[in-house]
Amino acid sequence: MAEITVIIPAYNAAKTIGQTIAGLKAQTVPVDIIVVDDGSVEPLRLEGVRVIRQVNQGPYTARLNGVSASTTPYIGFVDADDTVEPDMYEKMLSFAKTEDLDVVQCDIVGQSVQRGNEVLKDQDEVLRRYVKPTLIKGESSAFVWNKLYRKATCFDGHVFSPSRILMFEDLAINLQAFQRVSRMGLLHHGLYHYEVNSGSSVRNFKRKNVDDFKEAIRFRELYAPGFGIDVDDPVMKQWISKNLRNYVITASCAPCRSWRERMSNVRYIYESIVGEVPAALSLKVCAIRFAKSIQRLIRR
Repeated sequence: MAEITVIIPAYNAAKTIGQTIAGLKAQTVPVDIIVVDDGSVEPLRLEGVRVIRQVNQGPYTARLNGVSASTTPYIGFVDADDTVEPDMYEKMLSFAKTEDLDVVQCDIVGQSVQRGNEVLKDQDEVLRRYVKPTLIKGESSAFVWNKLYRKATCFDGHVFSPSRILMFEDLAINLQAFQRVSRMGLLHHGLYHYEVNSGSSVRNFKRKNVDDFKEAIRFRELYAPGFGIDVDDPVMKQWISKNLRNYVITASCAPCRSWRERMSNVRYIYESIVGEVPAALSLKVCAIRFAKSIQRLIRR
């Protein structure tokens, strides 16, 4: 009998989800698989897995709907264009049970740090080693798909805030799921194969991304106090500044029909996030474009 439910949010993923499911069916421990079809244009037709269909609401809601439909004590997430090592969930489950862990995190294949596994033994250590650097400071990405969650701790009894957030949706889930986590394991084995496709929202600028940025700020202000972090803490503003800078760079270099459109996108970012546009905005955008042009020349 399976102790883990793996949830796959899927939108128009027919070309890739087959290999994702095959990797989960090949796991060395049994896992239940729930695919949440997030309003795909062509509904997914899959055999041997449970499929939940919903109108398009984004992966945040799809993941949470999958959790609500699960019946196992542990929850995992996999994206519909990724794959996992055959023994990923066996190793994570064994670690979770042996050390009585609320969350286990594994490494990404090709990015694993060769050192012994670690246990964060109490809430203070989880806060210091994971929550503050990852969820609050943003020093690394707050993925959900390289983790195994104890459902009773991380999801049961929580009222998750509704949202249509797309980017930062992992952060939004983890800010809520980690509110009661007191023991976390870091499994330093590369077990998850992560793919970023060329059309991913991670690489392309869209104005919807800025709305997601604003929503991420809302989530942080709503849930950071639960970790003892005040919304006026300088680190909260540092996170906003860092991501604002990244968005400006992306918007400055994204393909556009005209220079005016590019400037309009950058203005939209500033007006949406900080409410005012810097006087030297044009110079900043020109500098970014010039620097990127020089980098391309150097690479040649």
